[in-house]
Amino acid sequence: MNLQAMNANVRYPYSAASLANLEGVRPELVLLAFKLAEIVDCKIVSGVRTTAEQAAKFAEGLTTKDGYEQKSAHQVRDDGYGWALDILPLPKGVNMYLDDGSEDNIRWGQFDGLVHGLAHGMGIEVMTGFKWRSTMMESLERPERENTLPDGNHIQFVRKV
Repeated sequence: MNLQAMNANVRYPYSAASLANLEGVRPELVLLAFKLAEIVDCKIVSGVRTTAEQAAKFAEGLTTKDGYEQKSAHQVRDDGYGWALDILPLPKGVNMYLDDGSEDNIRWGQFDGLVHGLAHGMGIEVMTGFKWRSTMMESLERPERENTLPDGNHIQFVRKV
């Protein structure tokens, strides 16, 4: 996959650091990231993580997966790809950890809907950290209190549909 060529053809090109963070990520998620870049300016915060990087995030309390006993979707799987990426819509300063009906929370809800809509159009199912649900029906069925670690910028490949 030629990331530079793909980047040259989007409305909001990614920085070199963002492109580097897409290396090793499952191709469907890379394509999704470029579809997002047609609509909104984004930054790829994280892609594939080593076990040590995942363990460090766990130690900081930023994830529930330690990287050893519980693998993260950011870690390389048997197919040779990381199955998750963290993407931040710009401008900076939007708080992804609020769940209080604030304007920031509404923006994250809109971004989450955009991600799921684009993924559906691509024929893939993703789970996002905004609500940790992979479908709208699951969102309606699960109590809000089950959203224990909000991570609005997390997109995780689930399956092709």
